[in-house]
Amino acid sequence: MKTSKLIITTLIAITSLSLLLAGCGQDDSEITAPPSNIPGASTESTSPAPSNGITVNKIEFEEITEDDLDVEMANLINDMALEGGFYYWVDSEGTYTVFIGLGERPTSGYEIKVLSVEDNEGKTNITVEETKPAEDDMVAQVITYPYTVVQMKGITNNFNITDTKGTEFAAIELENLARHMVVCIYQGLIDNTSIETTLDGEPVVFRNNQMASKVDGIDEGTLVTIIYTTNDEGQMILESIVEVEVDSETIDATGIYQGLIDGNSIEVLVDGVYMALRNTEVETMTEGLKKDDSVEIKYTVSSEDQFLLISIGPSK
Repeated sequence: MKTSKLIITTLIAITSLSLLLAGCGQDDSEITAPPSNIPGASTESTSPAPSNGITVNKIEFEEITEDDLDVEMANLINDMALEGGFYYWVDSEGTYTVFIGLGERPTSGYEIKVLSVEDNEGKTNITVEETKPAEDDMVAQVITYPYTVVQMKGITNNFNITDTKGTEFAAIELENLARHMVVCIYQGLIDNTSIETTLDGEPVVFRNNQMASKVDGIDEGTLVTIIYTTNDEGQMILESIVEVEVDSETIDATGIYQGLIDGNSIEVLVDGVYMALRNTEVETMTEGLKKDDSVEIKYTVSSEDQFLLISIGPSK
């Protein structure tokens, strides 16, 4: 019995010595990892993982209003708002102006805002959020077309624009825009199928077979928003017409003076809209002003929705 125990002990010692010598003869790189079934063991390296090379940069952006846009861009935005999607302009300095629209919504109270802009290896990722009115909110029962416009630098035109639910916004193809929106001054019925308006200082006729009912309750000289299409004969076919909501209090604005309409009214371009402002003393009030002069105006709105000029002078 003692002999057996001595043999076993000797074998264990020899085996241990052999393993020790074998280990001393191996390079560190040849040491095998512990089996993965041992609790706490891992075959993963504890060294920092190599970078995959993807760089994501946060981009600063600024929301802008129509006051910051030229007339052509502002008019185009009106048309694009009807459809929804996105469109962009880029200037010579690399500043991108990006329009993002929700399209048609059933009431007021809907809004859209940009949450973030990122440059991801040459792809411009923009995330937006749509805000909806609460069930108990008092909202106007009118169709609206919410949109936002932002400016930024340091991006490419490889856009990926989504909302917080992952819904993508499609790029707008200008040649596919069939509906148009304009703000103009309603001048009255020509007959039961057509009206005359003043648009960009020029008389423009819109047609609709139910025109009399479309303009029922709208007074002449009222500022209105019109949505229309153009038929094969080039006629402007009115789809809808609504009065523009304006504040009845005194309003201050900056615009571009266009000139006299008649002895009682002038025209001023304000935020892309040609406004007719009335005052029996307009000839005296505008003495010395020239077309395209930048002016500051103060006006109010009458009960007949006419813009009544209080004062006008060169911008300071």
